[in-house]
Amino acid sequence: METSNLTRKIANSQTLLHVRVKTRASCNSVTGLANGFLCVSTTSVPENNKANKCIINLLSDFMSIPKTSICIHKGHSVRDKVFLIDAEITDDFILQKLKVKNDNGR
Repeated sequence: METSNLTRKIANSQTLLHVRVKTRASCNSVTGLANGFLCVSTTSVPENNKANKCIINLLSDFMSIPKTSICIHKGHSVRDKVFLIDAEITDDFILQKLKVKNDNGR
């Protein structure tokens, strides 16, 4: 799995997370890693911020952090986004979460 530049720690215990979004998918899910992005699928349409809100909910559940700790830093209207996470998140943390998700078959 390619994880280079997936996360980047910045000041005040915050992390930037690179996410690639697929809208109008068959289910809402964190699907894996590709080319330095965490891949996320949502059934929501990219209209009126619906998909962005759904992705924040998915990331919150996936990383077990509050939704209020996640916001879009760059890419509000494109599929490749950078999220600002108000927590210290590492590539290893993401990989571990993906492993647990895959081991549980979700």
